[in-house]
Amino acid sequence: MDTIAIAEKWQRFVAADNKQRVRLFVRKLIYLLILKPLAFLLHLVLHLISLGRPVRIGTLIAKGKISIMISYIEPYMRQLRLEGVRNPLVVVINPGKCPNEQLSRMYGRAVQLLDDRHPRLRRLFSFLLRLLAASGSRTVAHLQGADFTPYLRAWGEGGPVLRFTPEERERGQHLLAQMNMSAGVTYICFGLREAAFYQQFLTPESLARYTNPEDRENTYIRNPPLQNYLPMAAHCAEQGLYVLRMGQVAGEPLPSGLHPNIIDYAMKYRTSFGDVYLLANCKFVVAGVAGLWWIATAFNRPIVMSDSPTLHLGAGLRNGDLFIPKKVWVIAEKRLLTFPEMLKADIRYSYEDNCHRDGMELVHNTPEEIAAVVSEMNRRLDGTWSPSDEDEDLQRRFKEMLFSYQHPKSYGLPVRIGAEFLRQHADLL
Repeated sequence: MDTIAIAEKWQRFVAADNKQRVRLFVRKLIYLLILKPLAFLLHLVLHLISLGRPVRIGTLIAKGKISIMISYIEPYMRQLRLEGVRNPLVVVINPGKCPNEQLSRMYGRAVQLLDDRHPRLRRLFSFLLRLLAASGSRTVAHLQGADFTPYLRAWGEGGPVLRFTPEERERGQHLLAQMNMSAGVTYICFGLREAAFYQQFLTPESLARYTNPEDRENTYIRNPPLQNYLPMAAHCAEQGLYVLRMGQVAGEPLPSGLHPNIIDYAMKYRTSFGDVYLLANCKFVVAGVAGLWWIATAFNRPIVMSDSPTLHLGAGLRNGDLFIPKKVWVIAEKRLLTFPEMLKADIRYSYEDNCHRDGMELVHNTPEEIAAVVSEMNRRLDGTWSPSDEDEDLQRRFKEMLFSYQHPKSYGLPVRIGAEFLRQHADLL
């Protein structure tokens, strides 16, 4: 019986091995007879087009997030304009999920965006891109969203790539009316990093495309409490501003009894179109470690980055942006890490397991710190802010300390930390 069983297993192994060989043979046949000729033909067509029109092909990574789409496409297209490249044909492959339908639609008017709507073309161009990259072709667009420094001029001087159609602008006015906001009203937007948003990327389908450790519970220590932002919202509302709470996926609604100018857009009115339209037309954005600031930056709207878990990342990309970081408490020594110590730690204490291991506690911004930096931004935009000599000296010292670190992803960024925050924590310099 044992001999017969072994023989049967061997036959199954040989059969399975033959099936695998057949599959490999079929794949090679498809490659040689279909993919390679098609890629060669497509390359020839693109070469002919490039004689009269510059052609570039690039790809995003598969995270499927708004930050990826904007940080890869927006500065590259701005840079082409600044360099005087006229009417380029730019093909961008998105191997991830569509992060926002309206955003994809608008970028699709500026570039040829190959995503889930065009799976066969995406596969063919992905294959072509690998061939072009291997040959060192100038047709390859080196999209690099995680590295900001090559695009500082593009972010600072370039105009937005995205444009609303007249029909979209009319739709935006209808949205404002739906929220009882009149045309031309001044409003700000705020949004926070929330676990509910990141949990949608932990589904089997999402993990099959891209596994990102930033989506897991180990990072939820960064998520600021909603109640810390309500005093800021109330103060802005009392000043006559409307305050819209944003968020693709919100974990909890705003409490009842707030000022009528504070609107829970995320819970009551949220659409992919509204996300883009409202952030594109607001006075400024308050982002509590939330990626919604990327949409606002794509339209050159000012940003307040609060609760940033590091000093050197998440400080905005354009002149006029403000930020305030979280602090790190050393439990055993009962003190805060100094700014140089925070820079040396890099992103280490933005992960919960590292905090537990080293005896550290990540300290969220207080309601007072948030309200102060938001008030500073509002007064700067209104032209009523007058920095003192002490403030400017502290800013200079902070920048010198920050840039002495020379982090490759942030060196040279137009960083400005909140004035009141820096006054209160000047001893950390």
